[in-house]
Amino acid sequence: TGPSGDDRIYRHADLLDSVPSDVAAVDTNGDDVLDRIVVGDSGGNIWRADLTGRDTGDWKLSLMARLGRHAAAGKNNDRRFFHEPDIVQTKDANGAYDAILIESGDRADPLDKGGVTENWLYMIRDNAIGVGTAADRVTAHDDLTDITSVDCGAADIPEACGNLVNGWRIRLAATGEKGLAAPLTFRNVVFFTTYVPQSAAGSCAPSEGVGNLYAVRLGDGAPVFREFDSDSSDLDLEDRVQRLASAGIPAQVVYVSGPSDRTILRPDLKFGEAPGSNRFRGFWRRGESPPRDAP
Repeated sequence: TGPSGDDRIYRHADLLDSVPSDVAAVDTNGDDVLDRIVVGDSGGNIWRADLTGRDTGDWKLSLMARLGRHAAAGKNNDRRFFHEPDIVQTKDANGAYDAILIESGDRADPLDKGGVTENWLYMIRDNAIGVGTAADRVTAHDDLTDITSVDCGAADIPEACGNLVNGWRIRLAATGEKGLAAPLTFRNVVFFTTYVPQSAAGSCAPSEGVGNLYAVRLGDGAPVFREFDSDSSDLDLEDRVQRLASAGIPAQVVYVSGPSDRTILRPDLKFGEAPGSNRFRGFWRRGESPPRDAP
């Protein structure tokens, strides 16, 4: 890691694939300077760059996770990341960590003409929260607890949910289902959309295919959709997902300034009010000088 004779170029032996998405860049220590970048690549890897101070010689590129074909051969494991992750600074009973949310899907082949891949939504727990503290800590697919069939929010929490020290993963269950947008985490809930080709959605589905909207709790992937209504009791795994009213590849969920501070806009242009509570409050102040021609 580090510069390669040019302070604008960084190399890593495992950086072999293209990076087709935007990057997620954050200021993790609140000093108004971006100090971390996280991004996925088309080989199924997740990268972290630490921008430590002004001296680019101290900057470092690290491999966080290997989740695609470089870890396991075969089209089934050819997971690719075409959209940026979401980075969420949070904490639980085990301490503070950065949650890295990302979903896999090959946007260059949405109809699976080259074969079908098993895609997932991932939450990778990054405990190295200090600026410049990253190192190659290669999380594998199997290091993340599979909670696809487990409701970790149930009253009698299953034993399978007892070990989320590295994070969790949820399989996109429909054949050919894939994530083709960036996730949004808002009010402790992760919203992400997926695309299902007509071949998997059924003969009555639109020819463009259909889109799904998932909403799961950040810490453990528990379903939350019924919490949008007055009755939030008796949630089950089906409450993770809703079918979108619009056909085709869906965009991501966005936060909008609406009647409340909890308003989201779904890709099918429906407004919703997110459950949960805000993680922080924001304040701003603007000072203005008098016009030049003022007395």
